[in-house]
Amino acid sequence: MKRTLIKDALESPSEVLGILVKGWVRTKRDYKDFSFIELNDGTSLKNIQIVITPKTTEGYDRLIEIQTGASLEASGSLKASQGKG
Repeated sequence: MKRTLIKDALESPSEVLGILVKGWVRTKRDYKDFSFIELNDGTSLKNIQIVITPKTTEGYDRLIEIQTGASLEASGSLKASQGKG
């Protein structure tokens, strides 16, 4: 799978089923059944939000170790946010 720059992903007008992004963790928020990671690769001032769940993410239990500044590679589907903004 070819890497997509976060700038290009944020400008995408439609859903993308196969996407690979790489960058650095800006923030991580853990909840009971899922986690949010804000990722940035330096191509945009905006971050891309990654939603991860234990059911769909290999190595979910290792996320506890991830902190701000860690480098990360994520693949999956690009969808519009279901929340505000």
